[in-house]
Amino acid sequence: MVSLARQVGPPGSRGHSSRLWLLAGLFAASAVALLDLVRNRDVLLVGVLVGPLIAAVGATLIEVTVVGLYALALALELGEINGIFFTNEHFARMGVVAVAGIAAAVLTFIRQRRESELEIARPQAMDAQRLRLALAAGGMGTWRWNLVTGEVDWDEQLEGLYGLEPGAFDGSMAMYRSLFHPDDRDLAIATVNDGMARDVAWRFDHRVVWSDGSVHWLEGSGEPVHDAKGVIVGATGICVDIDERRTLLAAEQASRTRLRTLLESSEQLGAFDDPDRVLDTICQLAATRIGAWATVMRVAPDGSLERSNVAHRDPAQASALREIMERLSDNGDSVKQVLETGEPLLFHGLTRGAAEALAHDADLRAKFNRVGFESCVLVPLTVAGRRLAVLSIGDERRERLGEADVELAVDLGRRGGSALERARLWQESQQRFEAEHRIVGFLQTTIIPDQLPALEGVQVAAAYRPAEVDVDVGGDWYDAFETVDGRIVVVVGDVAGHGVEAASLMGRVRNALRAYAFEDSDPASILLRLHRLIRNQDDDAMVTAFIARYEPATGLMSWSRAGHPPPILVAPDGNTRFLDDVNGAPLGTMVREYRTATTRLDPGALIVCYTDGLIERRDRILDDGLAWLDDRVREYAGSSLPTLCNKLVDDPFVPHPSPDDICVVALRIDSGRAER
Repeated sequence: MVSLARQVGPPGSRGHSSRLWLLAGLFAASAVALLDLVRNRDVLLVGVLVGPLIAAVGATLIEVTVVGLYALALALELGEINGIFFTNEHFARMGVVAVAGIAAAVLTFIRQRRESELEIARPQAMDAQRLRLALAAGGMGTWRWNLVTGEVDWDEQLEGLYGLEPGAFDGSMAMYRSLFHPDDRDLAIATVNDGMARDVAWRFDHRVVWSDGSVHWLEGSGEPVHDAKGVIVGATGICVDIDERRTLLAAEQASRTRLRTLLESSEQLGAFDDPDRVLDTICQLAATRIGAWATVMRVAPDGSLERSNVAHRDPAQASALREIMERLSDNGDSVKQVLETGEPLLFHGLTRGAAEALAHDADLRAKFNRVGFESCVLVPLTVAGRRLAVLSIGDERRERLGEADVELAVDLGRRGGSALERARLWQESQQRFEAEHRIVGFLQTTIIPDQLPALEGVQVAAAYRPAEVDVDVGGDWYDAFETVDGRIVVVVGDVAGHGVEAASLMGRVRNALRAYAFEDSDPASILLRLHRLIRNQDDDAMVTAFIARYEPATGLMSWSRAGHPPPILVAPDGNTRFLDDVNGAPLGTMVREYRTATTRLDPGALIVCYTDGLIERRDRILDDGLAWLDDRVREYAGSSLPTLCNKLVDDPFVPHPSPDDICVVALRIDSGRAER
């Protein structure tokens, strides 16, 4: 290209050069004429013909003609000077000059035409060279198809795209078809034929197989070529190397698939708290997103290996896969290697032992062929450096599992290991919780009486509902009994916390309170002794309680509170008030004394005791709960005590399901009238 550019100068430079040759021709003819004039020799007359011949080298046709006429004029003038003017000799020599001038003009004409042709051809050659360079740089090649002769013409670039040496393409459609990938051949040929039949342009992506067996992607496009009458006489087109584009597209698609698989695996695995379901999900994901089948070898609690799960892209092949894995096992050597190193293991083909087993068992070979096996990868299911299981993924496709598949399998193994450990811990915690729940439930049923004893002169009833949101058993309790001196004691309490510790403390407090009540008649004194007991045995424990002692002989009730909600008293005339005269800090906290209050209970009076679960709501203040209780007790006061207690715990104001235990105890002084 550089050499061609140097030969083709601008028009101004060519005009300057031609004028120089014009001057050279004129000068040469004038020099010969001057020499003839000086020597006066007629033989030099013919020498003026050198002028047009010299001008013919580079001057234009007009300029050469001018020089020729100038030479002829000199020859005419010199004939007179030399004394041969218009003689035969003069005519002969002038003829020679005239012929030389004509010859110079003819030569100039030929030279100019060739230069014009070159001026047209040189840019075309430069454009063609630029096109070849552009096609080579862009990985493109061109072709032409002549329908008349049936020949197909390829340039060197296109031959290179098809893996051929320059000139190796024989120009036949048969060879062209043979270079297509078998899976793309029919579609490509059909696309070309359809474009020719409908007289439209076409485009398609296809693969070609080189002589070395490698597969490459090309984008082919073309359009029909018509003659002057509009008849299709052939086609022309271009092919583009899109290997890099396809590689980038495949990498992007693989990355998206991997991300989608990991996101779905995290979402699905995070929803399970059963280890078996976690392993089954891992197998299903591996068999559908990475390979064609997958199995899991799980590390049992005793350290042995057990094949726990299998999955196949075709569920009907799952049983055959399990049988094959058991019968073609290498005694767990590959699995043990992955467990020891923590690194993935990728291999292709069968082990020698597996190949020999298949060779001697036609039935197993048939099942093996249905399942498919071309390559396999083993990855550990790991969490915190511990290997819980090994995931095996196999595939039957010719495109064997590669580094990207291994990387995805490793990520799935990590997520699977975390999900498996989480499910195992959850299962163990549930088992411990259920065991603890059974223990606590047993303790609570032994502490809380199924029914209260019949007490002379009073009616007593209770209702208890355990927490329904937090299924752990709480520490609410109640009690009612008669002392040896005929006094009636009613107790309601709440141990802070849940579980075995709360139930155990609840039992100790209840039993101690009974013992103290038989020794001491003052409720405040009983609470103080309980407080000291709790402080001595349980530094972190906290208990609220209400205790009342009723003397049937006098009708007086003495009572005391330790941080417990105030009971409500309903007088025989229906008036109500909360027993909030005295109150102290909960048992087990920083307290020095409790106080006792006394009130008279007339026949028909009603006292309702309860725990905080009855009146507390997260969306309401405590005063709302107390106001609700006052209204409901007024409304239900005429009902039987069991009905009253049950209506209170079942009232819509009480949250359902309840987040806390609820305990209600009601005591009514006999009036001698029947209950309604």
